[in-house]
Amino acid sequence: MKSLSRPCLGLALGNRSILAAEAGREAGAFRLSRAAEFTFPADADWHDASGLGHAFSSFLRQEGFSARQVVCGLPA
Repeated sequence: MKSLSRPCLGLALGNRSILAAEAGREAGAFRLSRAAEFTFPADADWHDASGLGHAFSSFLRQEGFSARQVVCGLPA
C-alpha cells in the first residue's frame, strides 16, 4: 500500500450533501488539515452532474482543499 506523503481528500456522498476531509502524513502520524460540508444548491441534484460539479469545484477552492488524491464513500 502506498503511503500518503501528499494530502488525500476523503469524500462521503449523501443525498443532498458531500462531506469532505483532507488529511496527510506529518511526522509519522496522520493529520486532518481541513473538513467541511458541501450542501447542494437548492436547484441542483445528482442528475445535474455539470452544475453540481462546478458548484462543488468552487466550494473546494473556496474552502482551501488542494489534495489531488481522492477516496470516495458511497451510501449503501
